[in-house]
Amino acid sequence: MNSTDSGGMGFLSVLLLEVFWSEESEEEVKGGSDFAVDSAGPKRSFTILPATSAPRYSMATATILSSDEPDFMTSRGVTTRVTEKESQGVDMFRTMNTLQSSSTAFTSKESAGVSNRASEYTMFGDLLLPVLPSDWTVEHVSEWVVGNDGTYEMLEYIHEHGIDGRALLLLNVDDFSFPTKGRRIRFQDALDNLRTLQTTHSAQTDPSLSLPSYS
Repeated sequence: MNSTDSGGMGFLSVLLLEVFWSEESEEEVKGGSDFAVDSAGPKRSFTILPATSAPRYSMATATILSSDEPDFMTSRGVTTRVTEKESQGVDMFRTMNTLQSSSTAFTSKESAGVSNRASEYTMFGDLLLPVLPSDWTVEHVSEWVVGNDGTYEMLEYIHEHGIDGRALLLLNVDDFSFPTKGRRIRFQDALDNLRTLQTTHSAQTDPSLSLPSYS
């Protein structure tokens, strides 16, 4: 092969290379390739430049806030920042839970104390009643009145006005009539003993359980 043929083949090779690069570069740019072709300048001058495509991000997004706000790692491994307002909301929620738990514990202890006291019974003559007269119900009061020379008039009054143990301790015997003076004295003495028992027991255990008073 002579020099003329060699020169022709060389020119043909350059021409084919130009067409090949032009077509392939256009397809790569259209298809989102990682390379772009800069065709500025002479027709046969090609410069392959790396594409400046936008960085890829995951679907999880995060709002970038001030650097002094707390960071939290999500289940996707993305670090997010919680605003001061959101942080205060979390703290308030925790405080509310703490207060609610403390209140529940206090109520449980208070209820347990009342339950334990109400479960303590003792004998009042022939009657088995709660230790503290202030814990008596209307039925307990009725039983005690019947067993201590109370009258039918008193029983009606007790049921009509719901006189429980606390009200019984403040009852004025002079407001009721008795068939005999001796019966009145015996009933008054029994009621005074209840008041003494209530005061003594309260002083030894809990002063708040002393003789009740109504304003």
